[in-house]
Amino acid sequence: MARPTPQPHPSDAAGEPDRPGRSPRGAERLLAFARALSRRARQLTFDAREPPPACAVPIVLAIDVEPDQRVCDRSRPKPWSGFERCLGELEAVRDMLHRATGAPVRFSWFLRMDPQIETVYGTCSYVVERYGGALARLAAAGDELGLHVHGWRWSDELCTFVSDMGDREWVAHCVRVAFAAFEAAFARRCRSFRFGDRWHDSSMLPLLRELGVVVDLTLEPGKRAVRGLAPDEHTTGMIPSTIGAPERPYRPARDAWLEPGQAADGGPWMLPLSAGLPHAGAREVQSLGYYLEPRAFRHIARRALRASRRPYVAGAIRTDLANLRDMEFFWRNMRWLARHPWRRDFRICTTEEAIARLTEPEPREPAGLVPW
Repeated sequence: MARPTPQPHPSDAAGEPDRPGRSPRGAERLLAFARALSRRARQLTFDAREPPPACAVPIVLAIDVEPDQRVCDRSRPKPWSGFERCLGELEAVRDMLHRATGAPVRFSWFLRMDPQIETVYGTCSYVVERYGGALARLAAAGDELGLHVHGWRWSDELCTFVSDMGDREWVAHCVRVAFAAFEAAFARRCRSFRFGDRWHDSSMLPLLRELGVVVDLTLEPGKRAVRGLAPDEHTTGMIPSTIGAPERPYRPARDAWLEPGQAADGGPWMLPLSAGLPHAGAREVQSLGYYLEPRAFRHIARRALRASRRPYVAGAIRTDLANLRDMEFFWRNMRWLARHPWRRDFRICTTEEAIARLTEPEPREPAGLVPW
């Protein structure tokens, strides 16, 4: 007797949802989830098995304090709402990282006090005059206050700002104006510094020595020369290539900012930002920004942490983190640092503290002892 032909289950009819346990799509989703979980577990295990650092790991979190718009509208100057928001967010981050590391947390704030600020707001010291109370609280917490100088110049012909880094005399003027405003506002010289848009030039070294700069946080290694960072902005000159530049702190030669010099050359320490490929198949080097997509951030940060026996991490953010996605990424990256297996060895510190830790002599083992 012939067997009856099995009839399809009603749930298998077109338009009906698949039953749990029988759906190919459900099985695929479950398998994809299991693979992702396995990858995450392997990565966590790998991080935990990494040998601990030989000493405390300096981590520099630099914040460029500037207007929300790069090309400001001088007819309608606006408050720096991004900075206002960052003040609250960074205090919450400070508390989280303090609990995670068990050590004081000190940030590095780089203020805009150059001629563009004067043109738009009527004074180079706008950030101090409007946010002086907040800056005083940051300094009282041990944070570092430095300068972040751009070369924006107003053009009557174009009716907009031009990034005039091709004019070395104008750039030197911008630097001098900013340093004079800083000293007038804080009754001390500025010791830490960053150029804007990763621009730098060897012609600036004598000026930075003259002004007493101790640490320069401009350098972003591995970047190609480009005309500008945004295609719709007006610029002069070029942002120089930093391919092959040092990735460890150094004092530059007197006439070559990308070449390590002798101790007798003096001048500021160059503290390069951490940089690397954001993922395995990438071709363009990315500087470490704490607002990066978390996988890219972790990839670059891990590279920095494995770079030497005495690693460090240095990255920066702008205060215009009004984009909620950027702020979400920022928090995810901060939580990754707070949960890292090395977190008790992390020291979130100023640029000067980082240089002191990275350049102090390594402890020598007593003669005759064999290390385990």
